[in-house]
Amino acid sequence: MIDSAASRRVRGGDATPALQAVGRRADQSRWVVRRAGRALAALAFLILGVIPYFADHASQWVSPRLEAQLGDQVADFIIRFTVATGDKDNAECRNAKGRQALDKLVAPLEAELSLRDKLRVRVINSSLLNAIALPGNQILVFKGLIDFTQGPNEVAGVLGHEMGHLQLDHPMRLVIRESGTAFLIGLVMGDIFGGSAISIAGTGLLVTAFSRDAESAADAEAVTLMSKAGLDIAPFGAFFERLQAEKGDGEIPIPFLRTHPPSDQRAKLIEAAPPGGRQALTPAEWQDLKAICNPY
Repeated sequence: MIDSAASRRVRGGDATPALQAVGRRADQSRWVVRRAGRALAALAFLILGVIPYFADHASQWVSPRLEAQLGDQVADFIIRFTVATGDKDNAECRNAKGRQALDKLVAPLEAELSLRDKLRVRVINSSLLNAIALPGNQILVFKGLIDFTQGPNEVAGVLGHEMGHLQLDHPMRLVIRESGTAFLIGLVMGDIFGGSAISIAGTGLLVTAFSRDAESAADAEAVTLMSKAGLDIAPFGAFFERLQAEKGDGEIPIPFLRTHPPSDQRAKLIEAAPPGGRQALTPAEWQDLKAICNPY
């Protein structure tokens, strides 16, 4: 075996440029793998830890002013998405008598709430059979839901349910969970109203159901609110039963019903409430509310 100078340099650690290049590439590959692993770990921590934690404590860290602005932005997105093109100029129903009737219905329920800011209930001129609680203590009620209801206490029950979501901070939590990093980055940058975050949040609130536990909690809040306001609670259960009977489980249009507690569980909750109670509106006021989307 010839002990050449080259072989002596390799054995002594004096590698050739080619061998040095191979070593550098190996080092770079290991560096990339390590960085990728750290990035994946950080992403997993963000998704599984930071976002859920932040969502659960949103009301403590987002000011009422910012939350109200977010609610308005999300409301504008939902209204554009749900109102027919020809009705955009009259997207919100403001018939004076209808508005007075709605305010009378809402007042005794709102009086039992403990929210950070004033409640705002808006009726949207859309055939969608739905009602949505938004950040900033805002509720959107769609004309399709008012058309479907058969009495004022059915509307009061649905509104009580949505107020329950607000009381428990469910809308803000859902917005953050749905928009995820887009919301967090916007908050850090001082602008939580980026287009992507708003569209994700609006779509999430429109089509995503709360968890079954959240719906059960909102049901309980609705029953409590109606009981304290002295309203008859029975129509609240009748509304759900009729909706399921007419629409069928596979066609239920309101997202929260798709993860709602079983009917017998809801019936027990309502049966346990104090019997009796008054109607939220007079027959004439009820007709005014039904006509809230009519022209002045």
